[in-house]
Amino acid sequence: MPPPSKRRKLDKSKSNRVAEIQFDSAARADYLTGFHKRKLARIKHAQEAAAKKEREEKIRERRELRQRRKEELEEHLKAVNGALKRVNGEEAGSREDSEDPNDKSDGGSNEEWSGILDEPAPEVQSLDHEDEYIDEDKYTTVTVEAVDISKEGFTKADEDAEDAESEADEDGGQNGVKAHTTQSANQTSGQKSISRRKEKEGRPKKRRKQFRYESKGDRKIARAKQGRKNSMMAKARRDG
Repeated sequence: MPPPSKRRKLDKSKSNRVAEIQFDSAARADYLTGFHKRKLARIKHAQEAAAKKEREEKIRERRELRQRRKEELEEHLKAVNGALKRVNGEEAGSREDSEDPNDKSDGGSNEEWSGILDEPAPEVQSLDHEDEYIDEDKYTTVTVEAVDISKEGFTKADEDAEDAESEADEDGGQNGVKAHTTQSANQTSGQKSISRRKEKEGRPKKRRKQFRYESKGDRKIARAKQGRKNSMMAKARRDG
């Protein structure tokens, strides 16, 4: 068994020695006076982090929406193409069934189509003419004339033209009378306005009162007079 190790004596002067502490007055002042500043900085940092997170969330949602729309569009195109293929297949089958290659009685496909033939236009029967119809016992004459349909009934086109001319003449006469009456009325009103203007010019002009601001002394005198008057009225009320 080895002998016990000897304990070394520690130098109390070296172990209890305290390192020199140096204070930075500027850093200490900044720490003591910067609580509000650091609080505002933390709030700003939190707001920026929230805005960044919200922006990233919007970008992610838009990306997912674009992907979803793209998938829906592809599915829709597939469905439309499938429907078109089915329709085209059915039309091709019906066309093959309807066509008979052995039937060439109509001349085959060598004949050229010259288009639709123009039919002759029907003859238009003119108006204002007479037709005669003869039966075994009766003789009838029919007169065809152009007519106009209105609320009053059927009228001849010539009569309407004559009525329109007569109405135009009457309107012209009435318009002439109205124009003459309007001209005379305008002359009368012009004479009245001239006479009124002359009457106004002949009247003597009223002199306008000139407004004048009171000076400081005038206002002081007016207040003193009002004060004396009020005191006299109060004294009279007390005596009465």
